[in-house]
Amino acid sequence: MLNYDAVIVGASTAGSYFARRMAEQGFSVAVIDASPEEKIGSKYDIFHVCKRDFEKFSLPLPSKED
Repeated sequence: MLNYDAVIVGASTAGSYFARRMAEQGFSVAVIDASPEEKIGSKYDIFHVCKRDFEKFSLPLPSKED
């Protein structure tokens, strides 16, 4: 049996973002989603964040690769 620091259920926008942020901080994270892995990227939602909110909520600024 594998052990994880966090298990995220749902790999759309919020779940994927949260899992990435946790992993970047060194946590071991498992993401569980009903869709097969190759279909996960197709269900990302687009959302808008005001520029001032990136700093307010400590969000990383988007780059050209994002």
